[in-house]
Amino acid sequence: MLYIVRNRILINRPIEVVFAFVTDPMTTHQWRTNLLSAEVFTPGPMGVGTRVKETWQAGKTRKQAIWEITTYEPPIKRNHTYIGESRPFRQTGSLLFTFVQDKTLLQSTITIETHFPFTLLLPILRHNLRAQNKRDFARLKQVLEVERA
Repeated sequence: MLYIVRNRILINRPIEVVFAFVTDPMTTHQWRTNLLSAEVFTPGPMGVGTRVKETWQAGKTRKQAIWEITTYEPPIKRNHTYIGESRPFRQTGSLLFTFVQDKTLLQSTITIETHFPFTLLLPILRHNLRAQNKRDFARLKQVLEVERA
């Protein structure tokens, strides 16, 4: 079964600024409210094949995951997929940046795929991801529009 979670926000900053800030793993902790750290562990410039290890807080538990960039088209698009451990959920993400009247529209799409019996958890996971993204995007807007203006 496949579930898709979409979020979007309009940020009053140029597209190049928003893309650079959002896609840099070293700044992600400034706006992703549950992220503790992110570490790039592939050599060279950011691009397709770059791998990032993240550590985040989920309730009282710390979790880690590795994701790899699958599409990298500055300042328009970055896609990634979580790799590594065998997990009951396969997750991919897409960030799309669009220039709209001197502002940037950021659209996030998260696709989650799993099989029974884990499909029973998808409505809860989808709700939690949508709520987390809403909080993160509000923080991102604050950081880019107020704190960095």
